[in-house]
Amino acid sequence: MEKLDIPTVNHHIGSTERVFVAHVNDLNDFYLHSELHRDSLLKLGQDLYDEYSESLTKQPLGINETFSIGDYCVCPSHSQDWYRGLIRHIDSNGTAAVFKIDYGDVQYTPTQFLQPLHKIFTVQPGLAFHCSLANLIKPVDGWPLDVIEEFCSRLSTTFLYAKFMNYNEVRDMLEVEITEKTSKISLNNDFQHHQIQRLILPTNDKLLYKYIPFEKLDCNQPNQIRLLYYINPSHFYVYLRDNINSYKALQKDLQQAMQNSRPIASPTKYQPVAAQDNHTIWHRAVIMDLNSDLMKIGVYYIDLGQRQYTPINSIRLLPEEFQFKPALAIPCRLYKVYPMNSNDQSKWQSNDRVHGEFNGRMVNNVTCKVIGNQDQVIYDVEIDIPKLGELGNFLSDNNLVSRQQMHNNPRANFNSSQPMQQSFVRAQLRSSGLTPFRLQSPRATQPNEYYNNPNNATQQPQTRMLNTGSSSTTVQHSPSTVSIVNPTAPFPPTPPQDGIYTITQVHSAAEFYGVSQMREHDLEGLYKHLEEFYNNSVNDQSFIVYDVKENFYYVVQQGEKYYRVLTKRRENDTRILVTLIDRGDEVIVDTTELLQMNPRFVSTPPFAERFRLRGYDESQNSSSMTRNLKRLILNQRVRIISKGSMINGVYSVDVVLADNQWVNRLLFPNDTNLLSPPLLTNDRPGFNKPQHAVIESQVFSNSLRHHPKNNQDLMERAPFSQRPNGNLPTASNMMSGAPRSQPGRFSSTTDSTTSVLSSTKAQIPRF
Repeated sequence: MEKLDIPTVNHHIGSTERVFVAHVNDLNDFYLHSELHRDSLLKLGQDLYDEYSESLTKQPLGINETFSIGDYCVCPSHSQDWYRGLIRHIDSNGTAAVFKIDYGDVQYTPTQFLQPLHKIFTVQPGLAFHCSLANLIKPVDGWPLDVIEEFCSRLSTTFLYAKFMNYNEVRDMLEVEITEKTSKISLNNDFQHHQIQRLILPTNDKLLYKYIPFEKLDCNQPNQIRLLYYINPSHFYVYLRDNINSYKALQKDLQQAMQNSRPIASPTKYQPVAAQDNHTIWHRAVIMDLNSDLMKIGVYYIDLGQRQYTPINSIRLLPEEFQFKPALAIPCRLYKVYPMNSNDQSKWQSNDRVHGEFNGRMVNNVTCKVIGNQDQVIYDVEIDIPKLGELGNFLSDNNLVSRQQMHNNPRANFNSSQPMQQSFVRAQLRSSGLTPFRLQSPRATQPNEYYNNPNNATQQPQTRMLNTGSSSTTVQHSPSTVSIVNPTAPFPPTPPQDGIYTITQVHSAAEFYGVSQMREHDLEGLYKHLEEFYNNSVNDQSFIVYDVKENFYYVVQQGEKYYRVLTKRRENDTRILVTLIDRGDEVIVDTTELLQMNPRFVSTPPFAERFRLRGYDESQNSSSMTRNLKRLILNQRVRIISKGSMINGVYSVDVVLADNQWVNRLLFPNDTNLLSPPLLTNDRPGFNKPQHAVIESQVFSNSLRHHPKNNQDLMERAPFSQRPNGNLPTASNMMSGAPRSQPGRFSSTTDSTTSVLSSTKAQIPRF
């Protein structure tokens, strides 16, 4: 049979047409007719009827004698109408899956009832155009049936208008915005409430590309790309425009190769497969998840960038010859772009204006430059738009995204750009005649190495030796202070150490949480180790929680990270309130999200320490006070000073902001108990002094308190205000040094760091 080709209707991007519905699968997969082609559709139907109506009375064609995959044909319906079709599949019984190119649905018809399409009917383009609602992401487990029914009902109205937002060449699909004649709000917006948060998908699973790696971008020169699949600015897929023809050839060969193939009996995770979509088209895919009953399989379409669950009978073993060509879809994210008012690149709201702007600017070929390749799984890129410039800068200039994380707020003056190192403290102690050291290898511990080390500080008693000149003093901490006796009970509260903290959560003045700057490195190590453990585990069944209990420790995934949580109380049969013990957040999760916590992660104490603001009285509780406290300290670096004993199991503290204001005095100006002389004297450290002077003062006031015999040597130095030439050591000099090997006040290295104060002969300020 002669190979024919039927053109498609071209729609100008940005134009609007009146439309009516042809066929609906879901909100991201439906077909529309244009009012401009209504007469053509009616005339085509009449012409096909006139041409083929007598063919059913003639002798039928033989099974598989004429037709093959990819042939155009004419197929009859029960109403005796005839439709133009494209054969997608023919089974061993001679039944063909025929895609009706002018309506969008698939009809199964025995081949003996099909007729060849005459050449005169190939001039008319396909009259049904494939569409998806713009800026709506299909859920991995599909749209609920009630949502699809509501969508179909909305499309049944007489006056519908579609604005063409973008065109996906790979899927031959238009992204549209649909409005009704009498409404100014699009259907897209009406259905956004079904996606409270932009779809969160993992982007760092290397095993998805174990057998079929994705196409590589050139890291040395610009790449010509097109947008393939968009989720949010931190997670989207592109393809190289030059690869589109080879992809179409691969798809054509794949359809032929999958004929008469059999379903997989025992699928395994990360196995390369061929998966069939709603239009009986086969695609290369990788199994990403297996349900316990194996009725549905979670697959990742590696050439499309999409994930979804599909019936197991739609999965076939992918022939080996199709595993050598790299995946068309290339995962990317905009470099250093964050949601407004959030540090988490995975948490983009569905109603963010950035989504429409991003898609609208990526309608043509664009140039991208690779900045980095995180874990060799996702590219950090900068995209150059003609006549617009770099896309990330454009979005930031229009207040659609943030270019920096929230903790880099100008209020944070505690040298937040780099963690406070311990070499400065060590140098000052040396100047006082003290030599701190640990009996550890003098090298930095990598984040995941720390949690693999059986001798780390969270699992073994901590021994600190201080060389005081004449003898060595050994201080040993009980292991009970750093491990859990009963893993089902919360950690007992411990007195907080004075120092710099990042406030991670504020519930009220009686309950807020912070992470010590000295432990931030280890917290990142914990996150990294959790991610590696739970993403790369072979046996996912061992993580399933069958009996969820309150006051138990589990692990949940939020975005790309895994968090340790403590269950608090059930909200209903399937929802439970949990506390993220390393942040202090309280969230409600589905019980199916809970994962068993591996014992290696149980022994590490929570990184988020709970505080209570000194001077607070429950009778003063108000929403305005909580808002003011959040405004002052949330996501900020502050100094915590422990004061007094516990109240209701929480230690009371004073909080000092980066500009040396005391939060207690700002919120409780009339509390006379806060007017202690050490806090109000103008000579106190931290007021009207540079921040490095505050830290120096704090370190040495503690040293003088514990080692009074060194006072004489320390007091012989010149005061800070009398430094020669007025030169002060910069914060970067004082905070620099080798990274510490494990948590604690002192680094494991014994390098000969020169004392800053020794070189300047400065006097130590005292309270």
